[in-house]
Amino acid sequence: MGKRLLLELEYYFAHSREKFNKLLETVISGLHICAEKGKCDNIDFWISAGSIEHWRNSLVYALKNGGFMLWGRKSISVVGIKIDTASVLVGFPKEFILSYLQRKPIINMFYVNGVGFIGAGLVVLLVYDVYNVFWEEEIKNNEVIYPFRWFSMVFWLHKSVRENPDNLQAWRGEKAPRNIGHLTGLQHVKDERAKRSLALILYKHANEFKETLEFLQSKARESKTAALTSFVQPFLKLSSYEENCVIDVSVEELKHVKEEISRELAVDEWLIDWLLNILVYGCYNVLLVGKPGTGKTTLARLLAEKLGFKPIVVTAHAHWSRHDVIGGLVIRNGSVVWEPGILLRALVEYVEARKEGFRGAWLIIDEINRADVDKAFGEFFTIFSSMDPSQWVIPDFLVKEIERFKEGSRYAEKVLEVIKSFERVCEGYKIPPWFRIIATLNYVDVANLFNIGEAFARRFAKIVVGYPTSVERELKVLLNKLERFPIWRTNEERVKIIRKVEEVIKETNLLEIVKKLREIQEIAFGSAHFESVLRSLTIYIKENPEASIDEYVKVIREAIKSVLPLSQLWDEEVKEKIDEILSELKAS
Repeated sequence: MGKRLLLELEYYFAHSREKFNKLLETVISGLHICAEKGKCDNIDFWISAGSIEHWRNSLVYALKNGGFMLWGRKSISVVGIKIDTASVLVGFPKEFILSYLQRKPIINMFYVNGVGFIGAGLVVLLVYDVYNVFWEEEIKNNEVIYPFRWFSMVFWLHKSVRENPDNLQAWRGEKAPRNIGHLTGLQHVKDERAKRSLALILYKHANEFKETLEFLQSKARESKTAALTSFVQPFLKLSSYEENCVIDVSVEELKHVKEEISRELAVDEWLIDWLLNILVYGCYNVLLVGKPGTGKTTLARLLAEKLGFKPIVVTAHAHWSRHDVIGGLVIRNGSVVWEPGILLRALVEYVEARKEGFRGAWLIIDEINRADVDKAFGEFFTIFSSMDPSQWVIPDFLVKEIERFKEGSRYAEKVLEVIKSFERVCEGYKIPPWFRIIATLNYVDVANLFNIGEAFARRFAKIVVGYPTSVERELKVLLNKLERFPIWRTNEERVKIIRKVEEVIKETNLLEIVKKLREIQEIAFGSAHFESVLRSLTIYIKENPEASIDEYVKVIREAIKSVLPLSQLWDEEVKEKIDEILSELKAS
């Protein structure tokens, strides 16, 4: 495997270990209840089945890294999953990603064809990897066959495997219960009797869990590598450009970035993890999709700033043309000169920002579907011909166009100077390896927006930003922001008013109102809207601390209506739904 995936794994593994012991205790408790009482609702079993040769590769890998077993899936089907109001596009079975995103423990049973169950682990990371070959048949063909991969933190290995990791003939396993059926690929166990049978197998070996963990840690120490490099790096040699596109940032710094963003923005931590993974290690441009007010633009800006990049934020509009995005000819002082668009200006800013101590600059395009992409983006499709950063090239014909009309345009001269400082290839000049574009797209009120088209969308990693999973955690983040609101005369006043706000929220059952509003598909009520309501309530309480609860209810009701778009309030059916929910907003 190459440096990109190795660093990605180091980041995830560092975070996964912190929660593993606590999670394992929960799993053991669930196994006990399932095995002894047959109540298996809280147990989610998945079986990974394959040949002994494939499992040998995965085991050797796990012994090198301290116990993270890798497995993969050949299917390339894409499914859309809805979680509350968030949709996620991935290449895994629907139930698999649902359990993963909802943080439900997934027990992955390791089944060797002709041998039986040799171990089990908890799924901690999903990866889509088209770059790194791993299993022998992939190495032989130099082609990724199983791109959809997951890592399980191993908590049980059969004694025969622990004692004979290199002797496949000595491996033994637990036979699959009859009620499991034929085992192949990745299989979800839904039948309660089958789940109980698997729970009985694991519970039978529960006294080996500790021995397994100690065995894995000792093997990792023997290998003297925490970065997984000695076993996997020879499998694939990435180009120098692909190596360089991984942003030079430590795991500890990424952890700090995640913590800072979590404090400032009410988004799920798994979403921040995913985006850091894609931007830092995946080297991809990103398209953030979601309803208005969910924090897409703020999230994009914070990701850039916290990672040390200068954010260049622009908002798309319907009048954008190729001139606005790439550049083009204009008449100036009676002469035809060439002026750059936002993309080339951002590349100039990237170079200048590095001189100022930044890692570079990132271009953030807000509400990109307000532009007619086919009309406006022109050579963007050529420059970013795919998601693969090694193919991002400014073509020679564009450089020649700028050279032809550069006279009289000081900025065109600067653009040429910057472009020609980039790595030269036969067809043009490479985009700097740490440069990224983050675009946002709203999917409410789509009748007034352009369709961006699949040709544009496939050049980005598409991430859906939905409402936060926990409205309680969201409230905590928003209240922390209110505490920094510059309206407080004294600390005592701040503490007193915030406490009063919390009391009113509880008395009026506001959190339940927010949840119900978010169930209305036709409207958007994101964290930005919620924050606006809280600000209005806070200011009113500050000025009217002795007001009645009925007055506070009226303020909340009007504040909610004020943040909803007028177009949605004109729809009588939607308006009735909103009014019905707001009628429940009263003192409990």
